[in-house]
Amino acid sequence: EFVSEQAANPSDPNRLIPGLIVEPTAGIGGAAEYSARYTRLDTVIENIAKQGRVDFGISQLGNVVGNFQFEVRSPWGTDRRVGNLEGNTPLIFDIDHGNMSIPILSKNTSEEINVVYVGGQGEGVNRTIVVLEDISRTGASPWNRREDFADARQQSTEAGLYTKGGKILQERGYHPKLTFGISPVSSTRWLVDWELGDLITARYGGFEFDKQITEVSVIVTPDIERGAGNIEVIDIELEDVRRFWTLGITGYSELSETTVFG
Repeated sequence: EFVSEQAANPSDPNRLIPGLIVEPTAGIGGAAEYSARYTRLDTVIENIAKQGRVDFGISQLGNVVGNFQFEVRSPWGTDRRVGNLEGNTPLIFDIDHGNMSIPILSKNTSEEINVVYVGGQGEGVNRTIVVLEDISRTGASPWNRREDFADARQQSTEAGLYTKGGKILQERGYHPKLTFGISPVSSTRWLVDWELGDLITARYGGFEFDKQITEVSVIVTPDIERGAGNIEVIDIELEDVRRFWTLGITGYSELSETTVFG
């Protein structure tokens, strides 16, 4: 609905994206609530997709260049992570497997936020405040409580405040990051062992990461050395996939409640 109103069938014709249509709803995903006023469209879609546990994307429609369709899927690709519930053979990128190149591991905590106070509607002492805390991080040391405040007056429900605070903890919390390239080996072949949208596992330096393949680039060049055939160089873009938080309310007060994430 948001994509249709803002991009495919907007009231302002200057905002129309040519050739874009919205796939009829398939009724998948869970219920989601979000206040979208004065918010970027991609932010709205990402937040709704996270709440509804679905994936989304834009694909070419048929074989006509310039025709596109916004689609929602659950999920977009195949879950090939270690321990996936579908029973798929895990796909692991690991330098010891020979399919990972130039790994870079970052463990920067300088911008970490692990406690967030979310202010809802009301004024002064009557304002609704919810407090969300990542106890695994605040418990890392006696000095590791790092707080922030988020204004969410546009949210009319408690669930909306939780969503706002949870998003901040996920985006600004401490998360080791891993980037790497791929090396072609027989066990990780494109369109055979993995495709666009698949969820995979990556391991490096004692850490394990869930990632989704969000872009595939293929460069084909002539094989000059052999004088015949072509060489394919395949590169992928990956995004971190964080396991969804579970909520447990640990305490109440007259004006606020604290939610602990674990």
